[in-house]
Amino acid sequence: MPSDTVEFQSISLLLDEPTPLKGPSIASLLPTQTQSYRLFGPSKNAEYEATHLSYMPEVFVRKLSAYSKYEFVIVNQLYRMVEMIRYNFSNGAQVSAKEILRMSLHRLVPEEFLPQLKSSHWHHDQVPMRPWALTQTESGPEVRPTEEIMQSLLNRIVTGHRQKRLKVLLQTHSQSTKSMVLQTIELDVGNELDWRVDFEDRKRFKTEFKIVSSRNRRFYFYDSYAFEPENAIVVVHPSLRLPAILIRWMRSEA
Repeated sequence: MPSDTVEFQSISLLLDEPTPLKGPSIASLLPTQTQSYRLFGPSKNAEYEATHLSYMPEVFVRKLSAYSKYEFVIVNQLYRMVEMIRYNFSNGAQVSAKEILRMSLHRLVPEEFLPQLKSSHWHHDQVPMRPWALTQTESGPEVRPTEEIMQSLLNRIVTGHRQKRLKVLLQTHSQSTKSMVLQTIELDVGNELDWRVDFEDRKRFKTEFKIVSSRNRRFYFYDSYAFEPENAIVVVHPSLRLPAILIRWMRSEA
């Protein structure tokens, strides 16, 4: 795929996740676009690979195989993480973070928005941010290196978006023609959402937890984030982990 007349345009976050609150699918909240991107992978022709590719975790280098149920779970976790970020180009091509370092198109993307080695200065120079719930359970040693790389990449993407240097779209795997340009990506839940705790001391002690919008906005909740379509806001929010978080909080307050 010639890249001499192609330009990097934006990044898509693909967030196909179920909702723990029986709400609408994320695809149903996104508008249909007249023009959409088409997913591409490395071609059979010569590609200019990133110089640090050979030092990256294997999921960025080649297709992974699984020969047991345990390996299948690990591969699925890895693929879910590296395929949630895609790069969009002016020729209509879209490339996942999994494949981008193996393709010549990576040279069109600013270095800070590419997957980078944990030892690179991009990891050490960034401002620490609240992590995205890329996995719903504590990751093991097979997953953790890739998770750290993707967390760092997401932080840099959020920073670039906040500084208006990067356009970010919300998209889904299931319906690629639907997307929305995001106005806000919020990693600090407290800036948009509050927890409200109500206690009733009757014959039986009753506690009710509510998550409310501090600005009276209508949010829809998914496993790792909340979405407000009217203002195109994504708030990183570990909804699926809430029961465990609330139990720990109650124990600490007891």
